[in-house]
Amino acid sequence: MKQKYYLLFFALVFGFSDLVYGQTGIGTNAPHGSAQLEVQSTDKGVLIPRMTESQKNVITNPATGLLVYQTDGANAGFYYYDGTQWVHLGAQGPQGAIGPAGPTGPAGPNFAEEGFSATASAMSIVLNLPMQGWTVGSPYFNTTTFNPVTGIFTVPQTGCYQISATINYNTDEGFFVAPGVKTAFVVRRLTPVTTDLISGYLPVVHGINVLAQVPINDLVDATCEK
Repeated sequence: MKQKYYLLFFALVFGFSDLVYGQTGIGTNAPHGSAQLEVQSTDKGVLIPRMTESQKNVITNPATGLLVYQTDGANAGFYYYDGTQWVHLGAQGPQGAIGPAGPTGPAGPNFAEEGFSATASAMSIVLNLPMQGWTVGSPYFNTTTFNPVTGIFTVPQTGCYQISATINYNTDEGFFVAPGVKTAFVVRRLTPVTTDLISGYLPVVHGINVLAQVPINDLVDATCEK
């Protein structure tokens, strides 16, 4: 009888040992084969240990992967230990390595801006004459390509140019223009062949105290002739 008692005791110990080290399911009788512990529920969650930042930081020898919930501070939330330090879940990670540079695209056309502004205190214009005697001092400016004496602008190099200009003028003298004559500011190319490129018609009022603004904007030589 005593021998049977010992056999029963050993059977209970071995059975209890299998129960402790087997997979565990809470809310399920068939935990997943890859999980040591599986919890299933449709109305409850798993509550991770909650603690303050100071309590978290004094955990002795935290295991890699240890998970806690920090309840205080600006960065409250879930933290895990990566083997070296506590890492805030959801925090922005380090920037990744810069990828290889893509192929260089085709070279585009050269583009630069050249310009000037000038003023003239008084002019007397008769027929097709150039407007000369400009002033480019402050607050006006020049880029060394405009000759204020002759009124000639020299392009820095051959190519296609888009000319955009606004001409303001006023007068306290009357304009007298013959019928059928159109008055205009004209941008004229002088070389290699004299050619009127673009023009802005000049509003004329037969009277005095005229103030007008003439914008001119056009693409010079769409065929890019030099």
